Amino acid sequence: LEITPNYAEAYHRIGMAHQKRGRLEAELTAYNDAIRLQPDFADAYVNLGATLQQTRRPQDARRAYEEALKRDSEHAGAHHALGLLLQEAGRLGPASLHLREAVRLSPRFTEARQTLGDLLNAKGELEAAIAEYTEVLRQDKRNVPARCSLASVFFKKGFLEDALAQLQEALRLNPRNAEAHHNLGAVLFLQGDPQHAIAELREAIQLDPAHAWAHFNLGVAYSQLGQFEEAVHYYQQAIQLDPQHVGAHFDMANALYHRGQAHDAMRQYRKTLALDPHHKWARFNLGGLSRRPDRGAAPQPQYQQTIHLPKGAASRVFDMP
Repeated sequence: LEITPNYAEAYHRIGMAHQKRGRLEAELTAYNDAIRLQPDFADAYVNLGATLQQTRRPQDARRAYEEALKRDSEHAGAHHALGLLLQEAGRLGPASLHLREAVRLSPRFTEARQTLGDLLNAKGELEAAIAEYTEVLRQDKRNVPARCSLASVFFKKGFLEDALAQLQEALRLNPRNAEAHHNLGAVLFLQGDPQHAIAELREAIQLDPAHAWAHFNLGVAYSQLGQFEEAVHYYQQAIQLDPQHVGAHFDMANALYHRGQAHDAMRQYRKTLALDPHHKWARFNLGGLSRRPDRGAAPQPQYQQTIHLPKGAASRVFDMP
């Protein structure tokens, strides 16, 4: 910079160096300097957007990605970043368009293909999601996140042996992957092996204490075993990590009821309905307890279906994000 102070690429590289050290404000300054010197610098706009996301400025990040695409409409990274941002904002339609464009422009961009698979999974387009995850694994057999995601789709479809195979391979590749341990715990529980399921879920929490779903599903496991004190503990942990977790509020209400804490259960049913006003089982159970709040006289609480499996299989226990 002392020799060529107007060299935009140098500022861009300085920004990336700051990124490795977590110096967010210095990153922003460097990327903005690069753009000031070279207004058509699409890569700088993309990295600026990523940094803005880290500083929790999603609207500014979106504008940065859009500016990148104005300068280079075929920038696969910009399409992917914008698609991911829109997906996180719940705008699945526009997100899908950008993610598909990223994959079209760069067919070997496995991260974009993985994100597209996750979006299709969230939309319930399970066969399309399987196709994307399978293509990721064709290109990169060692891709552990893709194996975990593919297993989650197989789980939703009730293909437990296929899910198990993917998760076992994922853990062979990376024994410390919390998501793989979590998903394996869910599969093992549905296969009738609660003790090994609990061990896997505990391992997931050991590796990632902030894994709200692992805490939630441990609560479900203990509820199914009738160990409601343990169940309530893990539901509370899940809610502490994710206060908007509807399932944790609802299932904790059921566990509290079984512990004889009807009034506490009613509070959790109300919290469930505050988050999801259309939650029919929370409304039904709250109505029953409101009429007869003493545990002995109230009807047994009804449970929602959280997973759909083929006929003959267990109809309700675990869930995956």
